[in-house]
Amino acid sequence: MPIQLVLLPPIWNALIFEDVATLPVFGCTVRVLSWQALVLLKLYAGGLQNLLDARQIVAVQQPTRADRQAVAALAETVGLSEAWHALVDR
Repeated sequence: MPIQLVLLPPIWNALIFEDVATLPVFGCTVRVLSWQALVLLKLYAGGLQNLLDARQIVAVQQPTRADRQAVAALAETVGLSEAWHALVDR
């Protein structure tokens, strides 16, 4: 099974682990990131597929203006403000 190891600066800890949901999957419980954190991780990774994934996540979530502002604030804290605005303002 392929595994992707991502090493992040400590500032990401609160962003990633603050809003984790627990979902049932095939009789097990699985912890998953918020869509906001996942989008920012995809922007941080920066690969073409990651950017396409981020765009699709935002399209599916259809964030409200308040949601977009909240993600913009999170993006600012991790140095991804420009990438976030490039994603949603196009």
